[in-house]
Amino acid sequence: MTHVSFTQWEAKRRLEDGDEALTHILLDYRNYEDKHVKEMLDMLLEQPNTIQVLWMECNQLTDKTGAKLAELVRESTTLTDLFIDGNWFTEQTIFAIADALLYNTTLRSFGIAGCGRSDQKLVDTAFAAVFKMNVQTPLQLLRISQYEVDDSRRVKKIASEMPHTSMTNILLYFLNAPAKISRAKIRH
Repeated sequence: MTHVSFTQWEAKRRLEDGDEALTHILLDYRNYEDKHVKEMLDMLLEQPNTIQVLWMECNQLTDKTGAKLAELVRESTTLTDLFIDGNWFTEQTIFAIADALLYNTTLRSFGIAGCGRSDQKLVDTAFAAVFKMNVQTPLQLLRISQYEVDDSRRVKKIASEMPHTSMTNILLYFLNAPAKISRAKIRH
């Protein structure tokens, strides 16, 4: 059997059967809503070290699913790639996943760009905190804005200029400090 599942019902069936060959779940561009992926995500949370790759781009997923994905990021020791761009997540999901990344030791590629209207500076700060506080993070590809294919270099630069190391202090720094880094300076 193949290591890839392209539908949520197939992924759910294979998880139920304990199919150890399943390592990739690719559910992008399916118009799935939270109700369509709930059971599959519940199963993944029961066995978080099952899959390596989860793509759920361009669906209609909300913060309900986002909370489960954040928990999966925190708990999994096998998940290396998570792409959830183009859904209906708010800053609530973005911050929950950024927080989960403080504990994650395996995620190398992550995308959450194009998810509604979020304050990009606040999103940048949250992910800069990940690089500042989790120096062991394996995260190499980070897609959090609609303007870049990979935001990791830009966000690492922001992290290097942050003076504080706790998430609370970093957010306070963001809220109180004037904008030090403009997009024009970063993009050169």
